Amino acid sequence: MRTLLIVVAALIAYGSLYPFSFDTREGNLHELAALFRTASLSNSRGDIVGNVLLFVPYGFFAALSSGREGARPRIAFLPIAFGLMLAPALQVMQIWIPGRVPALGDAVLNGFGLLLGYLVGIVSRGRLQTGAAGSTSTVLVPLGLMLLWVAYRWFPLVPTLDFQNMRGALKPLLVHPRVNVAAVLLNAVAWLPFFKLFDFTPLKDLPRLWLAAGAVAITLMQILFVGGRISVANVLGVSLAIAALPLLRHPRALPLACAALLVSLLAAGLQPFGIAAAPNDFRWLPFSGFLEGNMEGNAHNLVEKLYLYGSAIFLLWRNGTTITGASLAVALLLALVEGSQIMLVGRTPETTDPLLALLIGYAISRTSSKGRAGQDRRHSGSVRRNARVAV
Repeated sequence: MRTLLIVVAALIAYGSLYPFSFDTREGNLHELAALFRTASLSNSRGDIVGNVLLFVPYGFFAALSSGREGARPRIAFLPIAFGLMLAPALQVMQIWIPGRVPALGDAVLNGFGLLLGYLVGIVSRGRLQTGAAGSTSTVLVPLGLMLLWVAYRWFPLVPTLDFQNMRGALKPLLVHPRVNVAAVLLNAVAWLPFFKLFDFTPLKDLPRLWLAAGAVAITLMQILFVGGRISVANVLGVSLAIAALPLLRHPRALPLACAALLVSLLAAGLQPFGIAAAPNDFRWLPFSGFLEGNMEGNAHNLVEKLYLYGSAIFLLWRNGTTITGASLAVALLLALVEGSQIMLVGRTPETTDPLLALLIGYAISRTSSKGRAGQDRRHSGSVRRNARVAV
């Protein structure tokens, strides 16, 4: 978990300091003094959500790292202290990057996100690492992926009871209903991993009727979140996925679900299937697309990709492929898509998605290897105790 924590911290620093065009112009010391005189919070909802979510993964892995066996309390506190110092340090460094607007209030939101992630990690550490399956990998990872899907549907996770928001959320369904067959199929396929992931959690014995009711509730509750939208594709997609629930118990359901998910990733990456008049520029710098444009939209897109790529890797692994093989398969598929986007209309090919798949695979492998190691230690201890009893 320490390695994952370092990777998360490096990604946070990468995102905060992009594009690394430091400028030592005059007046920086005055800006540094002004930074610590004012600590106003961001006014934009997207900035608030983005700054909070930015440090949630760090806090989560900090909790799992500090909870390892034999860790001393002082050492366990070090990741939290480092994260709380990293947030303002990144704001200070942004003073020397043209176009960035550093604010101490952003560091406060980062700290809140860190503590939120730490609390989630504490709960996960105590309740999920030793589930019914006896392995972190078969409990923490699938439940985490399922939560990512719920977070994607309810993004930006800001609840509201405003009537105008509810009416706006239902407008695509009631006022301008349009059936896009491709969007319906992509929505349906995206729900299938959510249902299949239940088979690898302590919730696997949950009646399928409850599972269907949960999916309907998740969809309907989108109207209770700021900016929520329910489209015809959402309704028909979840309906098709629910209709396929009985088929998910078939022995061949897992490989078919994996194949459907990989095909959907390929189809989604190649839309709208139009050939560009001139080749698009390929971006070699990872995550450059996430760091431009609307921060809230980029965060929403990232949550979706974490769910889809993570589900594809996890389900391929549970189907018998090694984690390394599953990660490489998904990364190669995404690399093929990105390469094809050079000649597609309206697409921006880059290295981000294949690299993201490899990072997700690495995270799953680290988590699963820890679970197997714990099982091996318990098994060895049991063998030694039995040997002593036999003597």
